[in-house]
Amino acid sequence: MTDLQKRLMTCFSSVLPDLGREDIPLATVNSVGSWDSLATVTLIMVVEEEFGIQVAPGDLEQFVSFELVLDYLQRRMISETPDPSVIPLQRNRAHPDVRADLEVGH
Repeated sequence: MTDLQKRLMTCFSSVLPDLGREDIPLATVNSVGSWDSLATVTLIMVVEEEFGIQVAPGDLEQFVSFELVLDYLQRRMISETPDPSVIPLQRNRAHPDVRADLEVGH
């Protein structure tokens, strides 16, 4: 089990405490009686907090099963991983007086 899966299981456990840990990977909104709209909203908030992301309104449909949420998070983590071949731009490290002259237009 990956770290991502463990963290997501913890999120599910906190929102759906009656669900056994062995049942979480198979959980869907249709198979878990206590998984209602309030549980979905709570799950989204818990996932956002745990993973430091914001779920876009268009992505809410992904929050209907453990498997879909896991797939969603995996895609988000891949898309937000910086490309190591890209060299980030460096900030101007000129002396403060030089920066001040540049800003004033001297």
